[in-house]
Amino acid sequence: MPTTSSNPPTARPTVLSTVAGSSTCLKLSGNPLVTTAAGTCSAYKSIFAEFSALVASTGAYSDTNAIAQSNLFGQAIRLAFHDAGEIDVTQAADLMGSDGCLSNTSANKGLIEATSLVMSVLEPMWQRYCDQMSRADFWVLFATLSMQRADPTHSLSIPFQFGRVDSAACSAGANRLPEPQNGAHAIQQVFLTQMGLSLAETIALFGAHTIGHVHNANSGYAVVPDGSADILQNAWDPTPNVFDNQYFVGLIGQGWKNKPVPGDNPRSKNIWTINTQGIMLNSDMVLGFNISTSSATCDHCGVLDERCGPNGPPISQALCTAPVTNAITGGRSATYTQVQAFAQSNTAFLQAFSAAFSKLTSLGYGSSASRGKLGTLSAINLATC
Repeated sequence: MPTTSSNPPTARPTVLSTVAGSSTCLKLSGNPLVTTAAGTCSAYKSIFAEFSALVASTGAYSDTNAIAQSNLFGQAIRLAFHDAGEIDVTQAADLMGSDGCLSNTSANKGLIEATSLVMSVLEPMWQRYCDQMSRADFWVLFATLSMQRADPTHSLSIPFQFGRVDSAACSAGANRLPEPQNGAHAIQQVFLTQMGLSLAETIALFGAHTIGHVHNANSGYAVVPDGSADILQNAWDPTPNVFDNQYFVGLIGQGWKNKPVPGDNPRSKNIWTINTQGIMLNSDMVLGFNISTSSATCDHCGVLDERCGPNGPPISQALCTAPVTNAITGGRSATYTQVQAFAQSNTAFLQAFSAAFSKLTSLGYGSSASRGKLGTLSAINLATC
């Protein structure tokens, strides 16, 4: 049976806010929310029913509407990642983390506008249950439901914790999210240092790119214009509404051509593609290969007759098939070895991802035995609700 926390978090007072990225529960009229197991269960059952209706065979985000479904799932996952990722564990007074608030910055473009799926689909749903569940908890829950629904093996099991506390202001989290152009440097600075994650956890989390697409209007990255009817274009893997290990399979198993982003002049962004069918960014490629992030050059960049830059000569296949050195670790690439393991075993990936996502979305929080800076989280078995 679910249990309430012996040390529930003290809710931050909330105020009505029009700041992009933040929100207030209208049902509470400015009063604080204190979450409970009973309230979380009640909200979960209704949220699950609404989510199920969205992805049902007659729903707007059904399997037959694969692009729409991948966009919804992808934005929900990106939302949970960005909310948690604005933390800096190296700063003793930092109060960022999963707090239901995103900084109003270009890194969050596509998530905070009134026209986004977050505001048009997720926000109205949360408002119906916001007197029982915080916005931060809801974002983690919706992402979890999306990933578990997209797993065809039905073996992805992400434990849920409740008690995250919403904030009406989170500008301190600005400029903390990774810039994909920076490759290994971004991974080191953001995931390992600011978030305090391990390299293995970071690689597992990158597997979330198995869902969704890049959008030029949001990030500036794309190989074809937004709105393509081809689900493969601007996607990291061939099935961007399926949660599996195909991101890793493709990363080290296919040939990627280094190209400029169309319309990016002078060139400031770098993208990798296979004749516009699929994409990788520098921050993806560095997990498998030793690349340069100077836009047009690379050292090793694929396994199938690849080119270093848009017009460079082919690299010999022999050079690209062996594990390469990596800027994060030095010597033989620990990242390549981990990527290879996930490419070979979907089960290993799903298990590692579950643990890493749970850690990511609880950064800054503690358990009933050890309260964190942002409060206390309590585990709950939603299957028993």
